Amino acid sequence: MKAWDILKAAFSENTKILITTRIKDVAEHVKKERRGFVCEPQTLTDEESWELLEKKASSMTSIKATNPSDYEEMKKLGKAMLKHCGGLPLAVVVLGGLLSAKRTLDEWVTLHENVKELINKGEESIGEQEYKGVLGVLGLSYDELPYQLKPCFLHLANFPEDSEINVKELCRLWTAEGFVLNENEAHKCLMALVYRGMVQVGKPSSIVGRIKTCRMHDLMRDLCLEKARNENFLRLINFQEAEGSALSTQVMSTGKVRRLAVHSNENIVSELLPLTNNRDGCLRSLICFGPQQELLNPRDLFKPLFNCFYMLRVLKFENISQRSSRILLPKEIGRLIHLRFLSLRSLSEFRLPSSMANLRCLQTLDLRRNTFMSIMVLYSINIVISKLDRLRHLYLPLLWVDTLLGQLSVQLGYVKQFQLRLGSLKSLETLVNFNTSYCKFDELSQLTKLTKLSIIIEEGLGEIKPASNLQSLELIKYGDRSEAIVSFLSSYLRIQKLTLQAKLVSLQENILSPNLVKVTLQHSRLDVDPMPILGKLSKLRILALGSESYDGKEMVCCKDSFPQLESLCIHRLLNLEDWRGEEGALSKLCHLKILYCKKLKSYPHGLKTITTLKEIEIIGMSEGFKTSFDQEGGDEDCHNEIE
Repeated sequence: MKAWDILKAAFSENTKILITTRIKDVAEHVKKERRGFVCEPQTLTDEESWELLEKKASSMTSIKATNPSDYEEMKKLGKAMLKHCGGLPLAVVVLGGLLSAKRTLDEWVTLHENVKELINKGEESIGEQEYKGVLGVLGLSYDELPYQLKPCFLHLANFPEDSEINVKELCRLWTAEGFVLNENEAHKCLMALVYRGMVQVGKPSSIVGRIKTCRMHDLMRDLCLEKARNENFLRLINFQEAEGSALSTQVMSTGKVRRLAVHSNENIVSELLPLTNNRDGCLRSLICFGPQQELLNPRDLFKPLFNCFYMLRVLKFENISQRSSRILLPKEIGRLIHLRFLSLRSLSEFRLPSSMANLRCLQTLDLRRNTFMSIMVLYSINIVISKLDRLRHLYLPLLWVDTLLGQLSVQLGYVKQFQLRLGSLKSLETLVNFNTSYCKFDELSQLTKLTKLSIIIEEGLGEIKPASNLQSLELIKYGDRSEAIVSFLSSYLRIQKLTLQAKLVSLQENILSPNLVKVTLQHSRLDVDPMPILGKLSKLRILALGSESYDGKEMVCCKDSFPQLESLCIHRLLNLEDWRGEEGALSKLCHLKILYCKKLKSYPHGLKTITTLKEIEIIGMSEGFKTSFDQEGGDEDCHNEIE
């Protein structure tokens, strides 16, 4: 209720507000103040619960056809177990995930007995909690997990409530921890948790069968936190809550802590320094979440952390900046010889000490930040990077020449003496922010395992042998149009994802991979409508035409074009006035965004016939467009903000 009392002053009397909460008192409190009403979602009926369970327990269909008598017995057992789910869809889905692996009547009987036993035990410990039966079912879902999935599930307790978890990073963390051998196995484990209803899908990936983000239901996260704490797998210190400081002292003084998640508030130094009193060297993972913070001297924090926790395998320490000058990371970081995952993303401008060359086990190194860094950083990276020969994922910072001396060194060719030499990183799979001025371009051909490559073009693109495994390519070039980009693209006709932030002479069909499933164009300044060419890509599922990607006034989606496209976004096409969709175009479109195309006169008439549309987002459009949309597409679910 405190949060609402702070926020309510920002809303006028006529503002419509939707609040979701698990605390009924909060809903009643807001209702009285805003003259609103409380809507309590109804739980599932017995029949609805059974229909959902039967759908999730995939083995039921075949059993019903081949052995009707067993099916009827299973149905009785299933309905008995459903009584403990209280009609809550999450619990029914989780129970269905458990039963999907049980294909015989005996296995169902055993599970039924386990459910009864667990619920009886749970009632003694959780008393009058509203969800005691549900929590029992969820607890059983954990107990039934195969041994290799349990640490993966418990690791999810690291992340803040309601957060969208990046799946690629999650898989790399699991690999660094040693839960799995590689990231493909990690993704399979994640999908197994999704299949059991223990993890929810966030954003789907453009690659079929994979997901981009995931999240946890609140009740499932409560279970995850409880199990992680009881098994001493992980401890969470949340300084955003009142008891955070007291818990910090308690956690580090009682027993050995292997993994620590810190949700920081405003003063990360005073919050984390007490943790360094624990010098038993047991900590294997330190993951920090929190807002951007400016420190007087970050070395005061880094040095004791590196000294105390020298057994770390995972260090995720982001959003730290310094009030003046640049940060020189302390040489003690070289003691973390077991480190496999290091993220210093959004850290203030820094230099790497030569001792970082000791981190020979490092698999992921993330040095990205949102603003450019001095070319001096390049020299410090160059000292250590070639020694990290087990690196799989490297995210470089953006670099620029910020001083007269630096500019002179570029003109005289001295910078080439310090260019990053990455040819020794034979295991590299991801390379982001590769700058052609500051990195040895010809060494790219030696990185044969690359699957993702992001290049910033400041000098010409040379001739290299394309990496046969490359799936994702991003090209960024500021300034004039370049023929070299067209020539370069024609060498990569197997890629599945393409991002172009560069002015193009033209978009030609013969330079685009027929395997493309995702295309993003930005600042391309194309004169000719790109839709006829893009529409021929038979596997394309996601298309984003970003700011200034097309300068023309007309755009046409030709007949039967974009046969597999599911998501389309057009953003800040400032000259676009007319957009038409012909018969059969965009036949599988599900998500459409039209943002800040202020000259676009009307909603495309042809899109009215698309029956697959689930979501339309319209922001920053004209009143004329709004009127047209109300006539043509107003019956769809729409997020609409007209300026």
